[in-house]
Amino acid sequence: MIFGLHLGLAEKGFASVTTHPVFCHSPESWAQVWDDLVFEKGMVKVQTKLVHIERKSFENDEASMQQVSLLVWSITRL
Repeated sequence: MIFGLHLGLAEKGFASVTTHPVFCHSPESWAQVWDDLVFEKGMVKVQTKLVHIERKSFENDEASMQQVSLLVWSITRL
C-alpha cells in the first residue's frame, strides 16, 4: 500500500496557492497516473478524496486565511 496527500484540484491544472503556480492533480487524473501509467491497468486499486481546509496564508505578514484543497489518496496492489 502507498498513501499520501498533497495539493489537489477538482480539475487538474495549475493552482496559485503560493507565489509560484503549482501543478495539481484531480482525483481522476491521479487515479489514471497510478492505474494506467505507473502500474498496468487493473493491477491496483486507487482511492482518492478531495478535502477542503483553511490554512494561514504564507504570502503576506497578515493573519489571513485561505482555502486549500488537499488530495488524500491511497494505492493498493490487487
